[in-house]
Amino acid sequence: MVCQPIRFWDLQSALANSSNLGFSVNYIVGKFIVFIRNTEISHKIFANVHPDAFLLIGHPFGKKLFGAHNLIYMMGQDHKDIYHRYHIFCT
Repeated sequence: MVCQPIRFWDLQSALANSSNLGFSVNYIVGKFIVFIRNTEISHKIFANVHPDAFLLIGHPFGKKLFGAHNLIYMMGQDHKDIYHRYHIFCT
């Protein structure tokens, strides 16, 4: 994963595609990783993201890439307020 990080994610994507479930799982260095390619499963998971359940990472370097205050890392009412504000603006 260190020498060829994209290869790891390509493999996870291929495993998710080859399964009828639309996702793959892995456990690396104390982290449980779920790679999801199925839209329906993604919606179910994102609807249940809570700080006391699990945290959405998005990418191992996601907070450095997107910023720690990005919408995908917000929880609770802050996330809902911003989502609804932009959803109304974009429709």
